[in-house]
Amino acid sequence: MVDFHPQGAGMPADHPWLTRSQAGKVVRVVLAGMCVAALIVCALTAVGLANRDQVMLVQVPLAWIVIFVVPTVILSLVAAALGRWLTRFNTFTQSLVFGAAAVVVAFLLTVVIDAFTILGRVCEPNVYCTGFGESVIWVTYFYLGPLFLVAVLAYGLAVWTASNSRTRRVLVPAVVISLLLVTALAVFVPTQGSGLGSSSAVREAPERMGEAGDVNAVGGAGEQCTMIEPDGVEREIDCPRTATGERHGLNSRG
Repeated sequence: MVDFHPQGAGMPADHPWLTRSQAGKVVRVVLAGMCVAALIVCALTAVGLANRDQVMLVQVPLAWIVIFVVPTVILSLVAAALGRWLTRFNTFTQSLVFGAAAVVVAFLLTVVIDAFTILGRVCEPNVYCTGFGESVIWVTYFYLGPLFLVAVLAYGLAVWTASNSRTRRVLVPAVVISLLLVTALAVFVPTQGSGLGSSSAVREAPERMGEAGDVNAVGGAGEQCTMIEPDGVEREIDCPRTATGERHGLNSRG
């Protein structure tokens, strides 16, 4: 059970985390958050490659802001505001409270940004505009859960890496390696993804063309056929004539 009313110090009095400055705690939490976020992105990218997805997080520039920049700002604010107060709890409780606080801060920031966006927006007639709260619902549904996970793991990792001289040297190399791995995936995945996409399109197109190619058409001069390009795009053309003068089409219409 999470104890929010401890009778004594939540951490041992000689724990190295207690001797760190507030700025040092913030830096370690942020670095740990970047490491955790990078590892989660790598895991999701591996799943996407296994499922042959066409678009993954590392291919979307906005995702880099959502995954790295936004959590960095939120974790920094929470660690700076609650860093000293959290030390009254044990490490597990600190991590849970820190994650919950990060979710609350993200939710409030989303509400404020959504409100200012609605107030400063001019909605044209006959054009659908999102109402107040819709962005908050989407952020809550898709983002706050992963943010809670990142915050909890980041805080626990920051405390653990500060616990002794051996683990103290783990954090920075872990951050560098994880970020380099994400960068390598960002370079590799678009090339791999485009290769997968193009090969699958070329494979699928002949199958579709073969199925439609069984249809022979004999019609007037205005007969049209649907031609399927190798990239899957369909376009209308005049049905080509065979040597006997018949019109042969992939998918013909009179």
